[in-house]
Amino acid sequence: MNIKKILANTFSPPVCIFCGKALSFTSDYYVCNDCALTLPYNDGKRCNICCAPLDMVSGDLCCIHCKTTKRWFAQNVSRYVYKDKVANAIKQMKFGKGQLWIADALGKFLAQTVKENYHNVLFDVVLSVPLSKKSLRERDFNQSELIANSVSAALGVQIRRDILIKPVEISKQSGLNFEKRKQNIKNAFLVKNDDFIIDKTILLVDDIYTTGATLNECSRVLRNAGASCVFCATVASTPLYR
Repeated sequence: MNIKKILANTFSPPVCIFCGKALSFTSDYYVCNDCALTLPYNDGKRCNICCAPLDMVSGDLCCIHCKTTKRWFAQNVSRYVYKDKVANAIKQMKFGKGQLWIADALGKFLAQTVKENYHNVLFDVVLSVPLSKKSLRERDFNQSELIANSVSAALGVQIRRDILIKPVEISKQSGLNFEKRKQNIKNAFLVKNDDFIIDKTILLVDDIYTTGATLNECSRVLRNAGASCVFCATVASTPLYR
């Protein structure tokens, strides 16, 4: 990210990342009291494995995707449901201004969820879902890495950026159904420096959980490279995606 963007993000006024309300300079988390109480937290009925929000009427605690697909990650947690103010904040982070401080705030929130749900897990390293070189050049930053930086700092667990890479550019996942997403993402990721992750417990961070195809493929290559276990953490999860 260039110096102009760094300065713009560093000196952004303290406002709520969800509604834009001005905050005190002493605020650490960039969220106003109103939003903190009304955001769509992912605390309702959800899949025990991937954390996808489920139909309250159904008696199942495992979504159809996790029932029918081998999951290479042990579990995913998502702090929010991807809608309303949360969706707007993530879009602003990815496509608008204020990427650094929005990502930092979302990462702090996500770290809280990790502590609450994975309190018995000792992580060796934090990784983020990588972008291809082409996508990174176009966007100038990786939003998942920015979030992971904040998660890493909050948890006191080292982050590595030289382990998981995406050497190929693929078609966009948006608009594809569950099966096509799995096919599209297959073999898109590689592991470098695999000696480091052998027998390690990994926390893999991304911004949005949709079908889990991307996280599952990342987890597959990490496990095949020798990782002991992969847990995932995402800022928000979409309602069950077909």
